[in-house]
Amino acid sequence: MTEAVSPAGAGQDTRNLRRGTGSAELEAIIGDTAPRGHQGFLPLVDALAPLVPGGALRPGSSLHVTGAAGATTVALGIVAGPCRAGGWLGCVGFPQLGWEAATELGLP
Repeated sequence: MTEAVSPAGAGQDTRNLRRGTGSAELEAIIGDTAPRGHQGFLPLVDALAPLVPGGALRPGSSLHVTGAAGATTVALGIVAGPCRAGGWLGCVGFPQLGWEAATELGLP
């Protein structure tokens, strides 16, 4: 499942965040296909929990962070917790990503 979050939504209740078109239908179709090898949730920086649906990251899920200013920082902040806990991060088609800035946000 992919959810869209926006840095503009920081500090808002998660009910005010808009899901991408069709995500509810997709979730209904594939909701039962979540990976079974992991239990629980991945660590998340507390300040960013309101931006993530359900306030937590589920193993095997994906997020789509949208927006102009601050979107990259929010995305890197969201994945910093799982990466610090030994998780992996892959970035595809994102040559402008500054890895030095990523390490400053806590990515190993």
